[in-house]
Amino acid sequence: KRQVSTQSTWGCGHCQKMEPMYQKVAESFAATQPDVVVAKMDATEFPDIAKMYEVQGFPSIKLFAKDDKSGEIDFVGHRSEHALKQFVIHQGNEPRAPGSRVVPLRRHNWDRYALNTSLSALIEIYLPWSRISGPLTDQVAARLADEPAIVVGRLDASVPKLRELAESLGLKQFPVLVLLTRVDKTGALTTDLRDVDDVVTFVLNNVGRSE
Repeated sequence: KRQVSTQSTWGCGHCQKMEPMYQKVAESFAATQPDVVVAKMDATEFPDIAKMYEVQGFPSIKLFAKDDKSGEIDFVGHRSEHALKQFVIHQGNEPRAPGSRVVPLRRHNWDRYALNTSLSALIEIYLPWSRISGPLTDQVAARLADEPAIVVGRLDASVPKLRELAESLGLKQFPVLVLLTRVDKTGALTTDLRDVDDVVTFVLNNVGRSE
């Protein structure tokens, strides 16, 4: 299930003002999309959880996608019922397609997959309106399924906190395929190749040279 969660201190005025709208969103999804769970948490009662998810202001609204509970997407739009529902519908549908071996990358799993020096990671960094055409990344991931030290992932650079991860590699033009090998996590290895065989060869050759 997808989960929308708000971290707040319910004694604050902004939190109280948002409560009726948030309740309407919860009721709407309960009636139309029961796979969406709308929850709330008082950050004063669970300060460790608030710290873990870098909550700095109240209320904070975060989306946990159904196929990826390791990371979250922050809601930064206008706090209206329509805006929040659209955010959940569009962002929540991004996670891994059925049968896909591509890992949706978020802040909380970035170090585990992208920066892990035990793994090499091929990452498609994209914008929802500007993506690498066709199922290229999924096909490459399927071809590399027998390579346990190689992971294939996707990162949505339209999300500000996720864009920061891409920019930490010096990348600002999207979409792009970047390879982070076990010994080179700089983001220097990018490719314009769009043929499955060529991309697989690019990955294996560069991973082999880095071992």
